[in-house]
Amino acid sequence: MDDAVVVTLIRHGLTEANMQKRYIGWTDEPLSHEGKKALQSLAFPSEPDLLFTSDLRRAAETARIIYPNKPYAVLKELREINFGEWEMKCYQELKEDDRYRNWLREFWRFPPPNGEAYEVFSKRVKKGWEKIIKHFSSMEVVHIAVITHGRVIRELLYRYSFSRKSYLEWQIKHGAFYCLTGKRSDVRRGKRCMWLSGESSTGKENG
Repeated sequence: MDDAVVVTLIRHGLTEANMQKRYIGWTDEPLSHEGKKALQSLAFPSEPDLLFTSDLRRAAETARIIYPNKPYAVLKELREINFGEWEMKCYQELKEDDRYRNWLREFWRFPPPNGEAYEVFSKRVKKGWEKIIKHFSSMEVVHIAVITHGRVIRELLYRYSFSRKSYLEWQIKHGAFYCLTGKRSDVRRGKRCMWLSGESSTGKENG
């Protein structure tokens, strides 16, 4: 494809709470020893022209492991969703809560108590995406990598991938990456990317 640009979306490595299948949204937990070790054993795309991360520690630590010599910019818009009162809790602790069952069934209608509504989360992520893709105005920028969280990547794939899967069909493992490729002018206008490739890795967890 002439004048193609690529955005690589990478999910951060595992934390202790992830390993325990707890909801970790805005909780600023570091990578676990196992998470760091797993990332070091994986192969990722070559160093990008620009690198962005969430402002949470687990994303920044992942960036330093994957691309140790590459400076990165931090965007708060790339944070995981805020689980509110459900932060650091797991399914077994929440399964009897009617609010939780409603959220599992219709997350777009029922936000976590004192957490972030899906509509607010979606608008925030869209704002972050727009900040990222504006850098394609420079012809020197061809590849941008973004290290962020499971639901953020799911949202971006749902909105911008040519593959029109439903939101819940996207299952993003820790350490997985997905490369969205499109024509520079189309990507800058917020159109869906024309190609998607990727690789899954370490496991399905929360946050």
